[in-house]
Amino acid sequence: MVNIDDFHEAFTRAEEEIHFAEMVIGSLSSEDDDCISGNQPRGIVIPAINELRYAAKHLSKMLQVNEESSQFQEQLQRAVRHCVRARLDALKAVVLFLARDFYSFTGDYKKLRLSQEDREILNSHRKKIWDTLNSLARYRAECTDGDCENMKEAIEDLHQIYEDTESRRGIYSQLMETISRHDKSTLWQWGVGVVIAIVFFILGKWF
Repeated sequence: MVNIDDFHEAFTRAEEEIHFAEMVIGSLSSEDDDCISGNQPRGIVIPAINELRYAAKHLSKMLQVNEESSQFQEQLQRAVRHCVRARLDALKAVVLFLARDFYSFTGDYKKLRLSQEDREILNSHRKKIWDTLNSLARYRAECTDGDCENMKEAIEDLHQIYEDTESRRGIYSQLMETISRHDKSTLWQWGVGVVIAIVFFILGKWF
């Protein structure tokens, strides 16, 4: 049994989570980020906004029936559920954004020969992200306030992963530049060696 106050609280909390998601994604996004939807990376909160639209739709239907009608309570409960889903979708948007950033990071430096310690740390990060992604479907199906709180805790862990990978990005980029310079130097030496060999071969034919 829910009432209008329950709806108001659920709607307010959903708006807060959407604002939180927009702030986090907006602060971590760069101008070069590819857009997932909309004109900016923060467009991934659109599913959450849509849930609030569905909530408003059910609220509108509720207002069209008598308060004593079973439809009144049913429509109100649906409206509240959509608000909870909006919260969850907003938090899910943050999780997906952070996960995307991690997999982009590992893709950028997949050619590096990392130390055993680095590999273990990144594998631990990967497992944490994978477990969180796997939980999304279950949370979405059950859709409770507790699920939203669990998701917020997961986001805190993933944000720490983000900070760790950002600190490694500079180090790994320097390693990539060093390897690139070495490869270019090796290629140049190889090319010069081939030219010299050809010249001596031709001179040997003539003399």
